[in-house]
Formats: sequence, C-alpha cells, structure tokens
Amino acid sequence: MNFGDTWNQTERQQRTDKPSDPETDPNVPDGDYEAQVLDWRCFRSKAGDWYMKWVMGIQGGEQDGKTLVRFVKVDLSDPMRLAYLKSDVFHSLGRDAEFSELADEERGLPGMAKREIDGAVLRVRKRSREAYGKTFLDVFINGTVSLSGGASAPPEVPAGSRPVEYVDGDEIPF
Repeated sequence: MNFGDTWNQTERQQRTDKPSDPETDPNVPDGDYEAQVLDWRCFRSKAGDWYMKWVMGIQGGEQDGKTLVRFVKVDLSDPMRLAYLKSDVFHSLGRDAEFSELADEERGLPGMAKREIDGAVLRVRKRSREAYGKTFLDVFINGTVSLSGGASAPPEVPAGSRPVEYVDGDEIPF
C-alpha cells in the first residue's frame, strides 16, 4: 500500500489528553544554576491577565538537563514586582524591551522578542518554600551567562534591578 492509500484509509483520532505543561523538577536541590531558555512566552489568560513563563534546562553538573520553570503574573498594581520582572526580561534579552516586543496584545500571544529570548543561558536560583501546607518551587533569574545567538552578557544592569548575587537568607519581597 502506498502513502496516499494509507492516508486515505486512516480514520481520524481525536486527542483526549492535552500534554502537561512543563514544571520545575522537584528533585533539583535548592541552589544556583546556569540554565538555557528552552521556551519563553508572554501571554494573556482567558481571564485577561498577562503572564510570562520561562521553561529552562539546567546546563552542566549533576542536574544537567533537568527542568526549571519561572512563571510570573504581570501585575501592574505592584511596582516592585513589575521592576523585578523587567529585570528578568533584561537578563533574557540583554536590553530593555517595549511591551509590544514581548506580546501581541491583540491576539494575547508572545511577541517578536521570543526569538531572541529562546536560547539565552541565564544564572538562576531555585528555592523551595513552605506555605499554606504546600511546597512551592520558586525560580529567580539572577543574571546572564550568554544571550541567544552566542552574544555575551549585557555590560550593565538597568536601574531598579535586583542584585545579581544573593546572600543566603535574603528574601524576595513577594
């Protein structure tokens, strides 16, 4: 039987299970890592809220290849949280970006900056914390190792950025 006959005789099959979204690997110990951005998105939820999501793969060491995910709501009512998020984007792009580069507001999808962010290698910190009877796995972006396309880290950090290096015990204010 040739390809055309096989195609024509095959019944369609509806997918019933949506693939699960990547999550931070719970087996990754708390600590600092270098991780490559595998997939970055800025998108609008059905409720109308904007989010940014970095799916990253750890590079090197015993945790090589394991997944870390940074998932953040774009909260315009919290200036400090918004400033931290802008620093995350700066580390990912090597420059400040207009929101129009990050998202297609009309369609609620990622903008052109996705092409530049995917592939960047970032300094990240993974931290576990207990709250509300659950364990939360937080991932913070602390700096740039290399930008997508092999460019080196940006020479300066924008005003209002958080420190690149944390001292053990430092708390993030959100």
